[in-house]
Amino acid sequence: MPDPPPALGPGALSTVAVSAIVHPLVVGTVLLVCVFFGGLGSYYGDSGSAALFGTVALLVTGGAHLLVMSVLRRLDAPHPGEFPTVLSAAVLLASAQAFVALAMNVQILWFLPLTCLLLSLFGATGWGLARSRRVRRRVPVALAAILAAALLLTGGSWVSAEREDQEEREELMRGLAGFPFPVAVLDSPDWEPSNMGFVDGEVQEESLSIVYAPVDPSPELDGFTLKLRVESLASTAGAGWPRRYELCGSEGGPWACEEHGDAVIAVSSDDGETEFVEARLEIADGVAAYLMTSMPNDHQGAPTIAFPDIDMAELSEHVRLAEAGEVEEIIVAVTE
Repeated sequence: MPDPPPALGPGALSTVAVSAIVHPLVVGTVLLVCVFFGGLGSYYGDSGSAALFGTVALLVTGGAHLLVMSVLRRLDAPHPGEFPTVLSAAVLLASAQAFVALAMNVQILWFLPLTCLLLSLFGATGWGLARSRRVRRRVPVALAAILAAALLLTGGSWVSAEREDQEEREELMRGLAGFPFPVAVLDSPDWEPSNMGFVDGEVQEESLSIVYAPVDPSPELDGFTLKLRVESLASTAGAGWPRRYELCGSEGGPWACEEHGDAVIAVSSDDGETEFVEARLEIADGVAAYLMTSMPNDHQGAPTIAFPDIDMAELSEHVRLAEAGEVEEIIVAVTE
């Protein structure tokens, strides 16, 4: 049996107990603030601010590690680098677990300090048990405990994400079952459904929308999507325009409109620059389908890309009525 490790003195023991709680909470809070403001800076196009907060996060994490280690060394604690290593590993794994959860669309970033605390307590417990049982490799035992806790949290995030997806899928299925009009789809090999939603008739005119994203992303289409909306073809209340020609110049409106086969292509421009294009079709008696562009915008509402070279007249030829079971397949695809 290996010799027992030297006992921790009262001061070192108190430092370990306090730092196991204070270290993860303080460092986790700093990391949360840095991630939030760094992400905010990136969103507003300020890459310098994101780099600054990233540097601060690294300095605080490393500084906290060195601080705990230096205090334990001054208190003549044996192996003063072991416990700070456990705490730093817990914080790093907690941060990684939080980002994995975000990738699953589980919003738990705000709980990062508590996650750091939980993993640190698991690590501290594993490290303490390893010392009491005279285990030589105490840090690997503690890291195994931290990793097990992180995997459990990740599993919980996955279960939560699956439950949310299932609830969204069931809600969309209920909306489809109660939708009073035939549904149209965009049958194009270059576009695939990425989202779907319903507008309740109690809120505004009842409609169904399917969002399509490019199958092959490119810089020219970065963030650009198409939305296909289905609703009643009834005239717009009070406007006096037939819905397919709403806002068209032929009806006194500001948009340029042209007929292409069964579709009316409506274009909204500003100073000669195209801002929005919409293809309008009657897909069934009294039912309209609107295939419209959706540009990505920055925080000030300005487009982040130039309007792409999209042939809406050609795309409108790919709009058709959905076949039996096809919309249900789309619902499953957009909620996976």
